[in-house]
This record gives sequence, structure tokens and C-alpha cells, in this order.
Amino acid sequence: MSFVLLWGLLAFADCGKDYHTYKDLFDNAKDLHYTIGYHEIEIGFAFVNYYIRSITDSFIIYNIIVSFFFLFLIYETLYKLKNYIHFGWAVLAVSTMSYLQFMNLKRIYIAAAIIFWAMQFLIGKKYVKYFLSVILASLIHTSAAIMFLTPCMQLLLRIKFKRWHLIFFSLLGFFLIYEFRYQIFSIVISSRYEQYGVVETTVGLAQFVYHVPFLFLIIRNNKGKTQLEQISFILILFSFIVSSLGYFISMVGRMYVYFVFGFASTPSLVMSEKKIHFKNVNYQTFICVFFVLYFFMRIMIYCKTSLYLDGIMPYTSVLF
Repeated sequence: MSFVLLWGLLAFADCGKDYHTYKDLFDNAKDLHYTIGYHEIEIGFAFVNYYIRSITDSFIIYNIIVSFFFLFLIYETLYKLKNYIHFGWAVLAVSTMSYLQFMNLKRIYIAAAIIFWAMQFLIGKKYVKYFLSVILASLIHTSAAIMFLTPCMQLLLRIKFKRWHLIFFSLLGFFLIYEFRYQIFSIVISSRYEQYGVVETTVGLAQFVYHVPFLFLIIRNNKGKTQLEQISFILILFSFIVSSLGYFISMVGRMYVYFVFGFASTPSLVMSEKKIHFKNVNYQTFICVFFVLYFFMRIMIYCKTSLYLDGIMPYTSVLF
């Protein structure tokens, strides 16, 4: 039921700031020189458009297909991990944090769905399949290559690095990037991204509110350091870093979508036991309320700040 409702809202939408760009890419998908050369779109996404364009000339059908693919990868992953992750909490997390934006940013969100799907391989220690999945996602959106770092961080934990070491080195890396931001982001990988310049601003405290409670809950409630716990911790830590960097370069901030799996899995990790005690006091009900309010807050903040900027409101559909 939730799949059909979420898919329907995406599949028949004809809104989003980049809607006409995606339509233009689809309409001209058979001209790969135009798609890859002029628009400088990654070759993987260019071929996705090419193959769908080969079977239909309807952009509505194209939208139906890619929307289904986006959600199917997420739901299929959650089904495969149903013994570890609570399906309801995970769907709540995904639908409030990385769902509506698909209508505007299809390319990076398809890549993020592939990364989400690849987490089952990382949890199962099937590293070849994981790396191949990251390569596939990178062919859709180059920024997905950042996910090669996740197993590297896991390796550090295995060689007796503690979690606070990762926090320290991550913060150190953040401040180094921030200090040399103009030099780093002056390197042009593609002219497509030249428009995303550095904005002179300060780092907002909101990211601490978004991430620190999750990091604290994982560390406080999970002493076993299982594969899933490690991955969730690393993903949320990465999310904090890139979201903070997003204050002065928006393109980097968008990459938080690759780390949503960490937020989707955390409620299951924290509430895996029947009772949760801090100093002999049962806080399970409080934590349940916290998660509901947290995810509600995240979608409300998005609706108030970016829903119109992304062109998702006013919402329009091909059905009405």
C-alpha cells in the first residue's frame, strides 16, 4: 500500500525545477552526442534514457519507469534486510528525508537508490558486489563515488581505531576542506558544475541537531559493533560532514541522500531490545516519540525551505 501511494505521487508528477531538462534529455536521448557532449550527462544515465526512449516516446511512461525503479530498489533492500531493519521505521525515514526531492533531482536520487540497494552487500560482506554497485551508481551520478570510502572507514574500525577516532578525523577533514574550500572547489572536473561556486557563509548548528542524537543513540545502545551498526554509524557521520559542507557549496550538500540508509536503520538498532534503559530508567517510549518527531521535523523543514525552490510546489500531475 505504501509503495503504491509513494510511487503514484512520483510517477504521474509533472513538476520540479529540472522537469523540463529531464524531458529534453529524454526527447533527445537517441542523440548521445547531444546528451553526453552538450549536457555532459554521465554515460550511465545517458544510456538509461536511450534504452527507455527506444521503447517509448512518452515522457509519462519514462517517469513511471524510473519512479518505479527508484522505489523498488529501496523496498527490495528493506525486504532483504527485514530481519535486521524494521520496515515501517525505514519507510518513514526514506519518505521524509529523500523522497519528494526525486521530482526535481532524478539523476542523483536514482544513484542514491542504487547505493541504498548496495548496502545489503556491504552488510553481507560481499565487497565485490558492493564495489560494482558503487561503480554503477557513479555512472549515473559521479558523486556516488564517495561511497567507496565507507568500507575504508570500516577497515579503520577493524584495526583498533575507536569510533571517537573516526569522529575526530572526520571533523579534522571537514575543517581542512573548509579552510581550503576555494582552492579545492576551483578545480573544475566538469564545466557542468562550474555554476556551483563557493558561498561565503557559516556552518549552521542545525546539522548538530540533525546528527548528534543519532550518533549518540548508536554509540550508547550498541556495544556489539556489528556490521550494520558500523555502517549506520559511518553513514550518519558522513552525512554530518557533507551536509555541513553544503552550507557553502550546495552540490556537496545534496550528497547527503547517499547516507539516508543510516537514518533508516538507526531506529531498529536502538529499539532492537524490548527495553532501553539509561541509568535504570526505561526510555523506549520517549525514543519512539523522538524518532516520530524527528522525521516529521525533517520533512516540515524541507517543505518550509526548499519545496518551492525545487519547483515541487505547486504540485501538478498529468492526471489532473
